[in-house]
Amino acid sequence: MKQHQKFWPLFLLVGMLPFFSVAQQLKITDFVVFGGNGSCPTGASQKAPLYPGCGVLLGKSVNLKAGSIGSFNIVKSGNEINVGGNIYSGGTVQLGNNVQINGNITAANSSGTLGTVVGIGKGVNLRANLDVAGNIIIGDGDVKGKVTHSVGTSYTGPTP
Repeated sequence: MKQHQKFWPLFLLVGMLPFFSVAQQLKITDFVVFGGNGSCPTGASQKAPLYPGCGVLLGKSVNLKAGSIGSFNIVKSGNEINVGGNIYSGGTVQLGNNVQINGNITAANSSGTLGTVVGIGKGVNLRANLDVAGNIIIGDGDVKGKVTHSVGTSYTGPTP
């Protein structure tokens, strides 16, 4: 047997490691609502919209039964929303009062905000995990999942 033939199982295993160790990449088809782009706004003669800028802005009494919401910059809502899926933000998340989120909330804080990265009002019902690169403030309610935030930041809210 040739020397290199003895090592083919090792090469196979090493070659398959990325398959087992890389997190799943989200696709645009995973979202029912997605807003903004990485460098909003783009194009000649365009100017940035007023506060809070490019992102997903939901009104009050919104009911999204399934699917995820995503934005490069911000996901913001009024009161009394119900989201059946996840919320992914490259920036911040600001939700009103009396919200129910059945999926995870993730906020990457790509702009390096020092203040509140995820802010949620009173009466929250979060059924899954909260993963935030920054400070979190939740008025009151229930957080059923795990809360993770970056070192040196704070979580203020109901006990997970």
